[in-house]
Amino acid sequence: MACVQYPDLTEVNPYEMVKNDVYPRNPAVICTEFAFAIAAPGTSKESLEELNKIGFEHKTNMLNWYWSHVHDGVPKSPWDNNEKRVLGFWWLKNRKDGIAPHVASKRQGWMSDDNKIPCNISGTHKTYHLTQTGCGMKLGGLPLKRREFSKFFTLLRLPLNDISRMQMMWLKQNNFQHVDTGNLAQYWVNGWNPEIHTPIMEMNYWRERFKNVVPRKASKQAS
Repeated sequence: MACVQYPDLTEVNPYEMVKNDVYPRNPAVICTEFAFAIAAPGTSKESLEELNKIGFEHKTNMLNWYWSHVHDGVPKSPWDNNEKRVLGFWWLKNRKDGIAPHVASKRQGWMSDDNKIPCNISGTHKTYHLTQTGCGMKLGGLPLKRREFSKFFTLLRLPLNDISRMQMMWLKQNNFQHVDTGNLAQYWVNGWNPEIHTPIMEMNYWRERFKNVVPRKASKQAS
C-alpha cells in the first residue's frame, strides 16, 4: 500500500500499481503534496505506465549500492557494466488539488523491526534511512553526512529556507539536484538523467570522486 512517510510525502510501490485489490488505480489514494516511487530492473512495463498515467516523472537513475546487491550479476568485480543494479526515481510533482489538510505520517523503512529506524540490521552492519519499498534508496535529511548519503541513491527532505552555504556546497559536491519545493519542505535527489546514465559512467564518477579520499583505518594508522 501507499506509505505516508511525511505529512507532505507518500511513497508508492510500483509493483502494486496494477493490482486493483491492493492498490486502486486512483490518484486520490495519494493525498499528500508529493509522492515518489522507485523502479527496479524487474518493475513491469505495466507498472511504469500506471505511474505515467497518474503524473509521475522519471527524474534520475542510480545504481543500487546496498551491501547485498553490490555484486549482483558481477562474479568478479562491482566495477563492471551491470544493468541489474540500475534503479529509477519517479516523482509526482507539486500538486494543488486533492491534498488533505492534515495527513498522518509514520516513517517506515525496509525490513525494519516494527517499522522503526534503523531499517535493517545484518550482523554488526546497520543501515539507516532506507525507504519502505526496497533497500536501494534512502530517505534522509539534516545533518548531511557523506558516510550515509554520498554514494547511495537518496531523496533528501530539507527545510524551506535554512540551507546554509556549506550545505549547498555539500549537495553539489555529492551530485544532488533540486527536485521540488512545497509548503512544508524542499526535496533533493542524487543520481543522473535517465537518458544519459549508464552503470560504467557512474562507476567512473565514483572512482574520480573518491580517488583522493583516505580510508578511515588507513588514516588512523598513519596518525
